[in-house]
Amino acid sequence: MGKTLVVYYSQTGTCKKLAEAIAAKNGCDIEELCAGGKKSSFIANIFKMIANNRNNLGELKFKPSGYGKVVIVTPVWGANVPPAIGGYITKFAHDLAGFTLVTVFKGSGGEATKNYIEQTLKVKVSDAHYILQKDVLSGEAMKKLNLNL
Repeated sequence: MGKTLVVYYSQTGTCKKLAEAIAAKNGCDIEELCAGGKKSSFIANIFKMIANNRNNLGELKFKPSGYGKVVIVTPVWGANVPPAIGGYITKFAHDLAGFTLVTVFKGSGGEATKNYIEQTLKVKVSDAHYILQKDVLSGEAMKKLNLNL
């Protein structure tokens, strides 16, 4: 159970780019999340987030219970997480205690997102990393990201 799973949601491709780089560098399995098994528009996701709708995740390739570590890469949406990430964390809370969180944001909100996960979703984050979107796009993020996988 020493293998690592990288789980991500990406509306624009930025989190996908970072998640794929983490997985490739560390030999991890990778899982893309799509609420309801398909991508929703940004506006539809905002309404789901406001309504606290963590709907069906669709078919998943990997379950976190089969891994020693789980890394979740997520965009920050107003100090919150997209519905697909919130649904995944809620569904697998018992398998995620102590997971690694990597938040991607434009200006601020990474630490507030960690607090939201711990206080609202009631799941402990053991290791949190806050990455600026511009660093992912420029290729600098992997130099700044120090994951112990």
